[in-house]
Amino acid sequence: MSDVPERLGRDAFESLIARSNQRVIGASVINQDLTKLDVRDVVFENCDFSGSDMSGSDLDGATLTRCKAFETKFKFVQADDTTFENCNLSMTDWDGAHLASSRFEGCKLTGASFRQSHCLGLSFQECVLVGARLQKFSFRKETLHRNDFSEADLGGADFRDVNLKQRSLRDASLKRAKFQGADLRHCDLGGLTLTDATVLKGALISKNQAAELLVGLGILVR
Repeated sequence: MSDVPERLGRDAFESLIARSNQRVIGASVINQDLTKLDVRDVVFENCDFSGSDMSGSDLDGATLTRCKAFETKFKFVQADDTTFENCNLSMTDWDGAHLASSRFEGCKLTGASFRQSHCLGLSFQECVLVGARLQKFSFRKETLHRNDFSEADLGGADFRDVNLKQRSLRDASLKRAKFQGADLRHCDLGGLTLTDATVLKGALISKNQAAELLVGLGILVR
């Protein structure tokens, strides 16, 4: 285990990992080139990777807890079975990343981009995904607890048979999304347009939600 609060360059960071016994605490590796780094199965706690480029790195089986990675690039990373807990991952770029069976829990992912990522079995729990880009993302048959998808781009996303519990799709872009069999009764659906509302065909919503949708579409409910 290593506790290193000072800022590190790539060489010093790799040296730290090599002697850390797979656990690194408090490392600050800001605005560094960390491309194609091998950190498989390493546990990171309270580390700061903000502004760094980790594109093409191997994070399989790693755990990041209470870490910061604001505006960090994770393009084409290998991050299967990776866990992110209570991390600030806002404005991160996951385009083309492999994230099979990975977990994001209690993370801030505002403005994050997941375009063309490979995410079979990935789960989000209690995450803030406001303005995130999740086009064609598959959530099929997942139970999604307290995730905020407000203003997110969910075009073509697959929410079939999903249970969305106590969170928001307010003002999200839902063009060509699929919701057949989804349970949305505890989800904020505010701001949906007429075009958006049609994609909810086959979804389960409450009577109050239905009334709010009609009012939002300019239809009077008495």
